[in-house]
Amino acid sequence: MDHPTPSAAPVLDPAGIPALTEAIAHLHGARARFVEWVRVADTFQGAPVFDTTVGVFELTGFAAAQRAYAWSEPAGGKRRRFFAVLHAPPVDGPLAAVRASIAKDARSH
Repeated sequence: MDHPTPSAAPVLDPAGIPALTEAIAHLHGARARFVEWVRVADTFQGAPVFDTTVGVFELTGFAAAQRAYAWSEPAGGKRRRFFAVLHAPPVDGPLAAVRASIAKDARSH
């Protein structure tokens, strides 16, 4: 993939912080506290791959990781698909979390 594209100020995820916190608990069994929003965008061979806002969360009482990254995307109608990725190698930040999620989806299809 190419280098990340600089983005303007983050736009909050429409699902909201409580829904993303719940997604982290559901997917990883971890308690999370919101830290900040980070907007990430990336391209591949000059074409946009994604442009999204990722919530950064601090995890408490969870041995596998101290941070997690969460976001959502439309899934038809009023439904949303939730993503929650732990900060553990090779994931070292929000951009790597989104890339890891895309790679996982590609492998499962």
